[in-house]
Amino acid sequence: MELGVSESVRIIMIVHLLVAGIRSPLDEWCRTYAWWPVAPGLEAILSHSHGEGLLGDSLYSVSACLLGLSAPQTLANYRLLGQGYDLADEVWFCADPVHLRADVNAALLIEGACLGLDIKMAHRLQEGLNDFFGSEGWSFRVTSPTTWYARPPERFSLPKFENLSALAGQDIGIVLRQTRTDKNWKRFYAELQMWLVQVSTPLLSGQEKLSPVNSLWFWGGTPLQGGAGFDMGVVCAKDPAICGMGLKSGIPVEEISVQELLEQGRNAMVWLDSLHFGSAYDDLDAWESALAILDENWFRPLAEALHTGKVSEVHLYDQRFHWVSHRTSRWRFWEGQKTLSAALGLSPK
Repeated sequence: MELGVSESVRIIMIVHLLVAGIRSPLDEWCRTYAWWPVAPGLEAILSHSHGEGLLGDSLYSVSACLLGLSAPQTLANYRLLGQGYDLADEVWFCADPVHLRADVNAALLIEGACLGLDIKMAHRLQEGLNDFFGSEGWSFRVTSPTTWYARPPERFSLPKFENLSALAGQDIGIVLRQTRTDKNWKRFYAELQMWLVQVSTPLLSGQEKLSPVNSLWFWGGTPLQGGAGFDMGVVCAKDPAICGMGLKSGIPVEEISVQELLEQGRNAMVWLDSLHFGSAYDDLDAWESALAILDENWFRPLAEALHTGKVSEVHLYDQRFHWVSHRTSRWRFWEGQKTLSAALGLSPK
């Protein structure tokens, strides 16, 4: 008897979900608001899950391992590739526009997505940066209002800052003080910030509610080490760095729904970052709204697919955790069924 589509994928389809911001803010919210997350689909996936070791020190590193990227490139080059620029032979860094909101006790890092930048304003700043710093050997490139790049002069040493999304909304004063830098970097960075304040602030005339670009965040210049990789059939993502990794690995990159994914029966890596904003900027309402949408659009259908056997495994990753749920896990009744709070490692409700 020939197997139908659902039967043929019953024991082979594996889905890897990379979900930024699903865990990091929850401890503080539980303590402060006596609040607990609610997501029936996610709870069904994690109710019989177990933890495994992370494949990397960030979700980008995990992605590189999952895709089996054997020739390490920088995240900046992957992101450029995902935006249509193949500059693998050139040394570029992500140099994204940010606002450092400083007071006596802290310096909060605010991403460009929160600053109301448009592409016309971004290009005006790019032209000014190249005019001002170009004589020193710097080159700046803008590919979107929020994704900028810099190519430093030869033999110029840039500090190794963490990726922007991991530090967004955080007090980076300690990071700046503890990161090893030389005098050339300190001089350049001070001049850069003074120039940005002088030039970007007038561009916001009449838009007092918006914060100016007063700094750039340099990151993504360290090669990502790949791993053995998994048998991946498709990458589902909008993030340009992940799209670039998929293109480099030769795996199709598509924006498809979970229903289409299940119909096709391909192993998949899915990048879901809609929880990032609420997590980074301590916005519980935004986080809950995003979680409800993810639960309806992804977690519920995948939980049902696990139950029926269309999917054999679901792996869920955030920056510090890796959960694995097998289709046979629900039969391990002696292990008990975990609530969502327990599966996420929160105190019992």
